[in-house]
Amino acid sequence: MRTAGAPDPATLVGYEWRGFNTAIITVLLGNRKFIKVFISGGPSGIHGHNYFAVGTSLDEPWQRRRRDERGSIVGRYGVTAAGAFAHPRYGNAMLIDYGAHAQQGWLLRSIRDYLVQPDAADPDVMLGKAYFTFGRLVLPAGYFVLARLQPYRAA
Repeated sequence: MRTAGAPDPATLVGYEWRGFNTAIITVLLGNRKFIKVFISGGPSGIHGHNYFAVGTSLDEPWQRRRRDERGSIVGRYGVTAAGAFAHPRYGNAMLIDYGAHAQQGWLLRSIRDYLVQPDAADPDVMLGKAYFTFGRLVLPAGYFVLARLQPYRAA
C-alpha cells in the first residue's frame, strides 16, 4: 500500500471487480464479498458503486445479490487522485470517496478507500484500505482486494 502506485483509471473503467474484505468480522456482517463497478463520467471523471455479492465463501462465484426491486446497489462513490485527501501513508493511491454522494446514509458517506495496484505488471489485481472519516477523526476499517471480474453490464 505504501509503495505501490495508483492504478491507471483506464484499466478500471467499464468493468466489474470481484472484491472481498479481509477482516473476518465481515463474514458475520454479511459484507465480505462485493462487486465494485467503475464508470466513466461524473464530476471527477469516474464514479461507481458496489453490489452486494451472494455468500461469504471465496470459493463460490461472485454474483449480485438481490435485496429488493432496486437491486443490490450499495455505496455510490466518486473516484479521484488522493490529492488533498491523501492519507499520510497512501499519497500515491487513488481515492474512492463515498462522501461524493450526499444521497446515501451518513455512515456510507464517511468511507474513504485508498486503492493501489500492487504489481505494475498486473492490472487485474488491486489492493485497497478503507477508512471511516468523521471530521478530523480517521478510523481504519480494513483491507480489501479487487480482481477483475467481467465487463460491466447495468442491472
